[in-house]
Amino acid sequence: MENGSAGFNVQYVRTDGWRAGAAYPAVTVVSSVAGLEEYAGFIDADGKYTDEFFLDNFLVIVLLEEGSGSTRHRVESVGADGRIVISRLLPEAGTCDMAEWNIVIELKNGFEPRRFRAVFLDKTNADML
Repeated sequence: MENGSAGFNVQYVRTDGWRAGAAYPAVTVVSSVAGLEEYAGFIDADGKYTDEFFLDNFLVIVLLEEGSGSTRHRVESVGADGRIVISRLLPEAGTCDMAEWNIVIELKNGFEPRRFRAVFLDKTNADML
């Protein structure tokens, strides 16, 4: 399933955290409410991620750290080979604040594989025109 927006929903959650010894990017598959609470209690989505949600769906969460809080992200596609293509939208001038991001991707349970890897494409404002 190669898809940019029609086949999945995405949330971009900034936590401004920093984890000593963390290896970025980290990709985690979550298939239950308990698993989500273990990963991060802050991702609520207005109560969307319930036991009922996880009957037909699962989440792939890409955790990454950016050197500037001005950098934004856009999931372009999720491939059948588990490749998640994410554009890093780089402003002309950034800020000096570190930012940790959790990119939460919703996928249907029938989607395979369950192993994923993130691939990043850097784009500037000029690339977006």
